[in-house]
Amino acid sequence: MSDEQEQKKTERLHVLISPAELDAIDDWRFKNRLGTRAKAVRRLVQIGLRTSSEFEEIVRDASKAYHGTARLLKELTEQHQAGGNDSEIEGSLFEEVSSILKINKDIADTYIRILSLQQEIIHLNRPGDVELMIANAEASREKSKKYWDEVEKIIAQSKAEGNE
Repeated sequence: MSDEQEQKKTERLHVLISPAELDAIDDWRFKNRLGTRAKAVRRLVQIGLRTSSEFEEIVRDASKAYHGTARLLKELTEQHQAGGNDSEIEGSLFEEVSSILKINKDIADTYIRILSLQQEIIHLNRPGDVELMIANAEASREKSKKYWDEVEKIIAQSKAEGNE
């Protein structure tokens, strides 16, 4: 925002926030080298508005990427099963599947983070006491983290058992 636009601000907004929220705003402000709390709050509002308008599209795109690589893995596996045991094809297929598995894992990790964030945003968008909504969002984040930690443990156990 230019200096000229900064000077055209005409509306005043009074907000009561908790000390923890103020500390978080100040930390963010200093990290981002903004001169005043007002600038930091305006910037955070702009970020929030912009993010919320794009978030559903990001979730949809992440889902398509995740499911697309999973579908490709399935197709490659089916092709391999139909093709026999040619060692050259098998080596090539192994390289392709390994690459896709890594990509799929990266996409899955990102998708999980996006879904967790989506749950937090859902809690924060509900009407009611802001402090309660923040607590619910944080509880949702912890619940998601525990769930996905368990999923990763199960995957690691399955891999270990498959290597025995």
